[in-house]
Amino acid sequence: MRALAPDWTGPHKIILGVDIGATQSAVAFSYLCPGKPQGLQRVVEWPGQPAHKGQSRIPSAIYYDKNNRPRSFGAETMLSKTEDDAEDEGWNLVQHFKFHLHPDDIKRRHDFALEPLPNGLSLSQVYSDFMTYLLNHTKTYFGDRVLNGARVWEAYHRDMTVVLAHPNGWGIREQGFLRQAAIKAGLVTSENAYSNIQFVSEAEASVHFCMFHTDLHQHMN
Repeated sequence: MRALAPDWTGPHKIILGVDIGATQSAVAFSYLCPGKPQGLQRVVEWPGQPAHKGQSRIPSAIYYDKNNRPRSFGAETMLSKTEDDAEDEGWNLVQHFKFHLHPDDIKRRHDFALEPLPNGLSLSQVYSDFMTYLLNHTKTYFGDRVLNGARVWEAYHRDMTVVLAHPNGWGIREQGFLRQAAIKAGLVTSENAYSNIQFVSEAEASVHFCMFHTDLHQHMN
């Protein structure tokens, strides 16, 4: 875990950062503990990826069966066995679904070729299914990597802050959509969604990333 700032002086707090990209997605978290350094840890060892590679990004992809039930997520959708099962069972691969949420002006400007969703499957269901998958693996990873992680998660996850990254040009409509998907996925509740979800544009995230690594470089000299 990389240190971000001096020791934390507030109450126990879990902060979850989620970036669902058009082709790849990633999650990072910070567990703020009184008197301990503030740090950030990427979630790695996703199902379907070699554990020794420590990859933090997974494909933004879901296989759905004929009844629109999710059967495989992320890196597992790329496995030969999964592809064979999908062919045998007639599953549908849903990917690049982020493009469907773009505002109309962005769609026109970039002339996106939208891949249709399976009949009867809504975009909100795709997002909530994928967020649920991200949350479940993050919970497992947190429990394995943080001291007394399972107990800590159980105690503090209901009030965790969730930071959702989104493209430049997304506004209130798209943020509202993501908020509702996060509620349905269990990241937040309908009661605390407005206070516990924060949005950051990709441009803002890039600035913070550069500032963080510049600060690290200065401390190393």
